[in-house]
Amino acid sequence: MNHFWSLVFLVLLIEPGRLLAQPRLQIVTTILPAYCFTCEIAGNNARVENLLSSSVEPHDYQLSPIDLRRLQSADLVVANGLGFEPWLEKTLPSTNQKRKLAFLSDGFGSDALIVGRDGEINPHIWLDPCLAMRSVTNILKSLQSLDPHHSESYSSNANVFLERLRAIDRKMTASLQPITEQAFVTYHDAFPYFARHFHLNLSGVIERIPEVPPS
Repeated sequence: MNHFWSLVFLVLLIEPGRLLAQPRLQIVTTILPAYCFTCEIAGNNARVENLLSSSVEPHDYQLSPIDLRRLQSADLVVANGLGFEPWLEKTLPSTNQKRKLAFLSDGFGSDALIVGRDGEINPHIWLDPCLAMRSVTNILKSLQSLDPHHSESYSSNANVFLERLRAIDRKMTASLQPITEQAFVTYHDAFPYFARHFHLNLSGVIERIPEVPPS
């Protein structure tokens, strides 16, 4: 009997929320930048999975039945937006209604975005450190809204990551400053945000349309 009352006493000392531990959030990201950002903010408070590997072209990706189930069971889906995942829009109506969707590009105005010669918005926003920081803030707000119990932890993780991004920005600015006048060419049209932010002279792109070889 003494053991019984001792156990009751210990249980009463434990916070009620600790007795019924909430399951970790299940988060699915579409591309590696979204995955990296989300993992840094979530820490151990959520399970983060990524759909596309670095070798898969997001524009032409075809959802597998397994990936569809992952999207359907996710508490949060983090995507780039800006037309980078056209297959995702077709998938959303059939996914779990409780699932929330966050975009790296949420709230980005026309002043931040770059429109290519084809008239479409270039989606590679994460290559500008300042825009990457705004994307991190977007993910943070979504996680805090969905899981307020860990709000302070998410905020702390995000602040540490944002400071790392600021440090990287300062280091790269100093490293690239001596070559800002030199023209350079890229194969894929992925670097206009990078070039604009660091004041580089991007003079040309070989493959302007993804997966379409140059003439």
